[in-house]
Formats: sequence, structure tokens, C-alpha cells
Amino acid sequence: MSNLKRWDGSAWVTVPDGSKVQYWTPVGPGYAIAQAVKYWNGSSWVTAWTRSDPLTLTFYPTFTTNIRWDGAEVDYDSNLTAVDNGKATLGLGRYNGEKPYHYTSLLKFDGVNVSGSTSLVAALAARPICKSASLRLYRNLGIGLQSPVGYLRMGTWSQLNAHTMPTTTVDGTYHDWSPTTVTDIYGWQRGFLKTFSVDPQNIYDLRDGKSLMFSEVTSGYLTSGGTTNAHSQIYGLNDGSPDLAKIPVLTVSLDVV
Repeated sequence: MSNLKRWDGSAWVTVPDGSKVQYWTPVGPGYAIAQAVKYWNGSSWVTAWTRSDPLTLTFYPTFTTNIRWDGAEVDYDSNLTAVDNGKATLGLGRYNGEKPYHYTSLLKFDGVNVSGSTSLVAALAARPICKSASLRLYRNLGIGLQSPVGYLRMGTWSQLNAHTMPTTTVDGTYHDWSPTTVTDIYGWQRGFLKTFSVDPQNIYDLRDGKSLMFSEVTSGYLTSGGTTNAHSQIYGLNDGSPDLAKIPVLTVSLDVV
């Protein structure tokens, strides 16, 4: 593998990817940070060094809830604090029960990463480009069809404090579906994990204090009707001491370029 080296006075040492390598440019003039260093091998240019300095981090949510209309006001199917979260499961689809309206589920990620002490805000400050992101979810047993049909649509809940919910409005006020990531849930059986792609813009929104959001629909949350084939219950922050094999996991890959 190619690499770039420098003389430290006694030996040649490798310059690691992500280091600051500069070159002189007459436009300015001044020094500019190089994105890559290449050499000619006789037939083509080969990269010896790149500014790329990728890092992948995983995060557990600090808060989860699902909400829906109950015919008069917003109904919270979970408690609204990160400590008292015994019912903080997540919902997808529409259930033809006492409150036959579509679920919107929220996840907040404002803590540190799973294996360290880095927040998403700090990580993005050091590596501001989100290359990819995904959200792993576990579908609880006993709820909905064994093999559902429908879609999970992911966006951003734009209210900054997800712990303080509106009492009288849910239909689109805080739903931000630009962009929307749509995943077919066909075959996502009860008792199994599934990983969903997350748009990088949603990660930048999390940095700004917002929450991830998913629903079967992007409008019509107040429309009542029968149970949809996408109806599922999804594991959240159960009882304050969740099963780490089932808890939602956000994975982000960040870089400087």
C-alpha cells in the first residue's frame, strides 16, 4: 500500500491519513490544505496519501416515545422523561383500537457514543461530513402481522425539546420529511432486528438538537381507520435498563472530506 513519509531528523516516518498537508498556491497567495498526494507510476497517478480521516461511531438513544392523535389531543404512549420511561416503546402504522390513528415515533440522540465519551455534536465538529448513517431497530413479539407489508419513512422531528410535546396538535406541525428515507418492511418478522438507512441531513439535524422520527405515513396522522398491515411495536428505552441487544442503535460514519 502506498504511503507518504517525512524525515523527522533520524528516520522516515509515515504521515497518517487525516494529517494536515499543505501546498503553496499563487492564488491568494498562501498555503492551502491538500486533499490528496499522488505520484506517477509510469502509467497512471497513484494516491500515496489522502486527507480522509474516517471514523464510525454508534449511539444509543437518550429518549424515545411514540405519539398519536386520540380524537381530541395528542396521546403519548410513553412517559415523557428519560428516567421514567417504562412505556417508551415505539410504534409504526395504525392500530384500530381505542385510538385508531397513525403513530409517529421519536428518538433523541444527545448523549455520548456507546464505547467512549464523544457526543454527536463533538464528533461532527471534528469530522463535519456524514458519509453514511443507519438506525437498527428491533420489532417486539406479539404485535402486528408476522410478515408485515408497508413502509417505514424516516425524517426529523423539528421541535428541539422532544421531552416537551404539543398538547393539541400533531398533524404536520413538527414533522419534517425533507428529505425522507423510505424502507420497505416486508419480511420484517416479530422478534427480529432490521437496519434502516438514515439520510445524512437527518444527522446534521440531530446535531442541531432535533430528533429522528419515523412513521408509516408523511401526512394524515389524524385520519382514523382500520389497522394497517405495517402496524408494529418497536423496542425503545424500556424500564430505564434496556436490553442492549434490542435497543435502537444509531451508527454514523464521519469524515473531514
